[in-house]
Amino acid sequence: MNDLELIAALVAGLYLLESLRVVRADALLLASRGTRSFRVHDLRGRGLVLQAGRGIVPTGLSPLGSFVAAEAWPLTLTPDGVEGRAPHPIAPAIPEQMAGWSLTWSELARIEADGCSLRLFGNGGEERRVRYSSTSAARWWGERLGEIAAAPPDQRPALIRACYAETLAVDRIRVRHEQVVRQTARLRLIGAGLLLYLLIFVPLTQILALEIGMTGIALAYLALALWGMGELHLAHGRVLPGRRADRWLATLLLPIYPAGAMRAAAGLHAEALGHFHPLALAIVLAEPTDRDELARRVAAGLRYFPATPGPTADLLIEFAASHAIDLRADPGPPSPSYPLTGAFCPYCLLEYTQSEGYCSDCLTVPLRSGLTS
Repeated sequence: MNDLELIAALVAGLYLLESLRVVRADALLLASRGTRSFRVHDLRGRGLVLQAGRGIVPTGLSPLGSFVAAEAWPLTLTPDGVEGRAPHPIAPAIPEQMAGWSLTWSELARIEADGCSLRLFGNGGEERRVRYSSTSAARWWGERLGEIAAAPPDQRPALIRACYAETLAVDRIRVRHEQVVRQTARLRLIGAGLLLYLLIFVPLTQILALEIGMTGIALAYLALALWGMGELHLAHGRVLPGRRADRWLATLLLPIYPAGAMRAAAGLHAEALGHFHPLALAIVLAEPTDRDELARRVAAGLRYFPATPGPTADLLIEFAASHAIDLRADPGPPSPSYPLTGAFCPYCLLEYTQSEGYCSDCLTVPLRSGLTS
């Protein structure tokens, strides 16, 4: 293997790694094949298990596609304070994943957004960390918590409801999505150009024995990279204004990390939409069948995980009803995937041969009979 073939293989591997999305096990991934058709991926039932999160490489995804990792409300905000807990048990052998915590607004001394984490500090120095699927989501929730904590007690209920309602604003999602698609059009074109150049054209120069030296190949790549740097800098400023340090870092890293350059537009898309509720995103972006599947999961979560963080189920049920989705309805059993299936988990739809017991993945959800071979 010569130098050019090695470079092409390395870029291909990095591109696949860049396409791998690692999110929390209770998060959801919406992946598009283009710029509008999004598909919901159930990360509890599919994907590679990677420590505290799960990763998935969506199939059939073009370089112009996008990823949006979204989560349901990660915290419960009340007029008295903020509460956090693991909404879906992951590993019962790890007690800290199962333990809940709470801080009153008077006990909340400081809020810091640290990458994809939100760090909450109490007056006694204790720290509570909440993980998100994007840095924008962590910053957005940090700003809202700061506003609520600083508000007079009589204004907090209205601010809390407005905070949750903003994550369900489908009109804002639609406008934001169209803006990002429009503002990153040239950046997506550059990403596709880099993909074709490095993974197809460069190997062809060796296969066809074209007389193009390393200098010519490097200069052509540099020209594409410089164009991409300019477009990324402009698009980042339009999509995520105010994040000057992040913008310059992403711009300077682009020429030395081509796989990231190919995914730059997708990264901006995910950052712009990451703080919205997944059901609201699916109503705007996903196909009807995928939206209905996500609605089924949300309804099952309300039924089998009543301690899921959020205000109350009423707000989510009312929102879904306004979009002709009934979260109170029983979806019934799915079609069995294998013969001799006896029961299934009504949350993750994992199928079992036994007819009773609890789901080995969800732990606390009782199995439900009704499948036939």
